[in-house]
Amino acid sequence: IADKTICQGDSVNLIATGASTYGWTPGNGVGDIYSGNTWVKPVTTLNTTTPINYIVTGTKTYCSDKDTVKITVDNYKNFANAGVDVGFCKTPAATANVQLGASFANTYFWTPNYNIIAGGQSSPVPKVAPDVDTFYVLRATRGVCVGYDTVKVKVDDYKNFANAGADTFICMGN
Repeated sequence: IADKTICQGDSVNLIATGASTYGWTPGNGVGDIYSGNTWVKPVTTLNTTTPINYIVTGTKTYCSDKDTVKITVDNYKNFANAGVDVGFCKTPAATANVQLGASFANTYFWTPNYNIIAGGQSSPVPKVAPDVDTFYVLRATRGVCVGYDTVKVKVDDYKNFANAGADTFICMGN
């Protein structure tokens, strides 16, 4: 039986052959502890990568044998983290941009590929300069696990919004 790595919430088949009867331990999360072809959906502690050894005991006539399969469960629930929503002021004199930030994953891919000006779609920290408010979606992988998160980039246009009114002239003494 080959060792496997899965994400929290996934199940995996456990297949043993060559015996007449079978028994799996531990039995928690195992579909049928007395089957040579069953499944397991392990539950582990949050934010851990936990290996669990499942032992099958197979019996044939008067003999019994044991084998072990190690199932490693990746339980990092929030590894796809695109960060908090951000914004910037788009001024006519400067190229304004903002840096997005992600962490805790092995690979990153940002969509849409709209005005990513540095770092590229596969960077954990690309710089973006959208012309309008834009939602960027992060697709992150960690081992066999895939996660998604979204960040909003708000763009404020610089439009001379500070206005003190028309100029006023006064005479001396008034």
